[in-house]
Amino acid sequence: GHLVPSDEITVYYSSQPAGEYLDKVIQAHTDFIFATTKAPLKPYPVAKNASVIVQEKTQ
Repeated sequence: GHLVPSDEITVYYSSQPAGEYLDKVIQAHTDFIFATTKAPLKPYPVAKNASVIVQEKTQ
């Protein structure tokens, strides 16, 4: 599948090594992130009933 701008999505995130820094940044900028992506941002792992359309891993 592929996404179109009208699709409703949820963005999940995690970082390695695990730590509080990313969580603090996300909490401090939640409104900006939501306004930019128009999507809820939740900690990884993805809910079992959700379908993964796009998954990325960056370093």
